Amino acid sequence: MKKGSVSAGYLKSILDYAVEKGASRAALLSALQLDDSIFADADNRVPMEKFQRMMQLGATHTNNPAFLSTIAGTCHLSARQLSADR
Repeated sequence: MKKGSVSAGYLKSILDYAVEKGASRAALLSALQLDDSIFADADNRVPMEKFQRMMQLGATHTNNPAFLSTIAGTCHLSARQLSADR
């Protein structure tokens, strides 16, 4: 069964948000076993497992149990804004 993937650009935006909220970029990348070079091309693919792990790490490293909800709300607002801009 195929596990899926997300774009490196999407994961980078979540990583950047976690760092903005106080998480250590180096610690997150280390825990994810990713190198910053993956983000050189936003269209690179990252396994879904790493995305899911990033959400868990984001909550832990920002001390925000609602990290996933915050990200989901932000993504929802961005999608609505894009629709409104058309």
